[in-house]
This record gives sequence, structure tokens and C-alpha cells, in this order.
Amino acid sequence: MPVAVSGASSCRDRTSEFQAIAERLKRSPAFSAANGSMEGSSARAGGPLQQHQSSGSLHSEFNRRASQIGLSIHQTSNKLHKLTQLAKKTSIFDDPAVEIQELTAVIRQDIQALNSAIEDLQRVCDARNEINRNKHSSDHSTTVVGNLKTRLMDTTKEFKDVLTLRSERRRPGGAESSTSQASSSSLSSSQSQTQTQQLVPTQDHYLHSRAEALRNVESTIAELGNIFSQLATMVAEQGEVAIRIDENMDDTLSNVDAAQGQLLKYLNGISSNRWLIVKIFFVLLVFLLVFVFFVA
Repeated sequence: MPVAVSGASSCRDRTSEFQAIAERLKRSPAFSAANGSMEGSSARAGGPLQQHQSSGSLHSEFNRRASQIGLSIHQTSNKLHKLTQLAKKTSIFDDPAVEIQELTAVIRQDIQALNSAIEDLQRVCDARNEINRNKHSSDHSTTVVGNLKTRLMDTTKEFKDVLTLRSERRRPGGAESSTSQASSSSLSSSQSQTQTQQLVPTQDHYLHSRAEALRNVESTIAELGNIFSQLATMVAEQGEVAIRIDENMDDTLSNVDAAQGQLLKYLNGISSNRWLIVKIFFVLLVFLLVFVFFVA
């Protein structure tokens, strides 16, 4: 009993001391540096996964934007077809000038938005190519961007041609002007002086609206010229990329031909060595037969 009492009296509760030591270690710089190194190593271990996820998100974003731009170009082409039909009308009393101006403004805004969207898509393509080093994927994305640029440039050129046609028809001496003059002369010859005087304000309003439409068309053509030059520059850069790809293909074909020639040389060398081994085998066989039959 005395031993048990002395053993029990020698035990101490050191929980508070352990907690104090742990708290001091937690505040120490060595513990902070070790913790930071562990977090850095875990971040580096998760780097490839984050890079893979970033590449996948860029791929999805690129496909989504490319599909949306292609659909927008198709819709703009439909609007341009409608504008072409309206621009071909030459009647003085059924001139859709207001509708043409509204549709022209809408198509101009669409082309500007598509130009900006393609520039953003080019940046997404460059960022994706920097992360993903797959040559086939990079060539595919570059081809998609180049195709969209070419389609937008064709649409812009067609829009400029339609506006040029409209401007020529609105100028004095054009097809529309001659039609209006013929209509005015026929009306003056067939109607009285009073009806001709009533027609003069209508003609003045028509000429004023025609001049206003002509100024709008010319300003739009000037803006389209800037957009067209930007697209031409981008397409030229795309052409340089295509030329480099073609040169790489030529180099690859030449390397394949050279490799094929080396393989044929190796095959011929193996074939000649095979005949040499067969000849040596026959010589040894002859010596063996001579030794067996004549010497032994």
C-alpha cells in the first residue's frame, strides 16, 4: 500500500504544458516555413490538373464562340440578301429608303460586332495553343479562325457592293434618277398644271431623302473600308501561317522520303549479309563433309 501511494503521488498532469509547447511551436518561424513548403508542394502537384482543366475550358469556350460567330455570319448574310432585294427597287413612289437605312445600320453593327468577336476568338485561340502543345489541335483551331475571317470578309465585300449599287442608283443621272425623270415627264404630259404643282413638294422631299440616304451610304462604305482592310490584314497573316504549314509539310515529306531511302539501304545490307552467311555455311558444311569422309 505505501508503494502504491507513493507511485500515485509521483504522477503529474502535464496537459497544460503540452498545449503551451504546441502553441509556441505553431508560432515559431520554422513551423510556418515548413507549412508553406507543404502548401507549395501540394500546389505544384495540382498544377498539371489545373492546367488540364484550363485547357479543357479554353477548348469549350473556343468551340462555343466559333459556333456563335458562324451562326451570326449566316444571319447577317440573310439580312444582306434582303437588303440587296430592297436596293434593286427603282420606283419613285415605292422607295424603301427608311427600311434600307435601318437594315444598313443593323448590318453595319453586326459586321463591327463580328469583327471584334473574331479578334477575341483569335486571342482565345492563341491562349489555347500556348497551353495545349498538340500540333493537330493548334492547326485545327487556326483553320477555324481563318475560315471565319474569310467568311466575314466575303460578307463585308458583298455589303460594300450592295451599298455601292445603292449609291450609284441614288446619284443624279443614275438608273433611279432617269426613272424618276421619265415618270415626271410622263406625268407632266398627261396631267394638268395643277397636279404638277402638287407633285413638286413630293419630289423635293424625295430628293432630300435621297441625298440624305446617299450621305449615309457613303459614310457606311468608308467605315466598311476600314473593317475590310483589317480583315485583309488578318487573312494575310492567316495566309502566312498556311504557307508555313505547307513548308512544314514539304519538309516532312522530304524527311519521309529520306527515311524510306535509308530503310531500303538497310534492307539491301541485310539481304547481302544473309547471302554471305549462307555462303559461309555451305563452305563450312563442305569442309565438314571432307573431314568426315576423307580424314576420319
